[in-house]
Amino acid sequence: MRRRIFWAVIGVPLALIIIGAGAAFSVPMTRHMISGLWNMPDRLPALSANSQVHYQPSAEDFARDVAALYPDAIARVEAAHGRRFAHPVTVGAYATAVAYAAANGLGSDIPMGVTFAGRVNLSPKLFWPQHRRLRAILTHELSHAHIQGWIGEYKYIYLPNWFKEGLAVMISEGGGAELVSEDEARAAIQRGERLVINDAVRVCQTRLTFGLKKHLQILRLGIQLCWPIEKLECF
Repeated sequence: MRRRIFWAVIGVPLALIIIGAGAAFSVPMTRHMISGLWNMPDRLPALSANSQVHYQPSAEDFARDVAALYPDAIARVEAAHGRRFAHPVTVGAYATAVAYAAANGLGSDIPMGVTFAGRVNLSPKLFWPQHRRLRAILTHELSHAHIQGWIGEYKYIYLPNWFKEGLAVMISEGGGAELVSEDEARAAIQRGERLVINDAVRVCQTRLTFGLKKHLQILRLGIQLCWPIEKLECF
């Protein structure tokens, strides 16, 4: 009898936990996030010249290229955001698409760079064949990492994509948007194409302060971004 009671008290909750974990792991997004947390670039070797740059074995040359660009990218982001990074940012340079996809929290090797859990993960395509994009993509992703470092990933999720991606593209001088030229963008605007922003109200109701002191103006689009973000009343 006691044995039955013991198994009822211990076994049933344990079985529910196992079932719940199995159900969660079956969801692709959850599975990719778990994989990303398990395969963070921090676990990879670090360059002796820059301990923030980690690399998959056989990607050391790629990591050296990243390390050479890292200080300038950091300075560019801090100058534009108006505040130093909350903490040093780890960057992972990968040799294979499989390892990159496993670490970036998306489970995909399509993006050139992904910021996940405050770490920047860079696709092996940026070493070859798209090496010319490395500087811009690194700067773009560090812009994301800077914001995440100050407000946390939870609040970061609620920032609208048009804002955080647009800011990163602007700071990196087109990083992430290289496939569309300014002339093509102007032509699209003249055709009447436009952004439909559905989540602005939700964001404007959120009080966020992460110390970006400058006033940034995107005059060509007629949008003024007001800093620091406290009420987001200027959007």
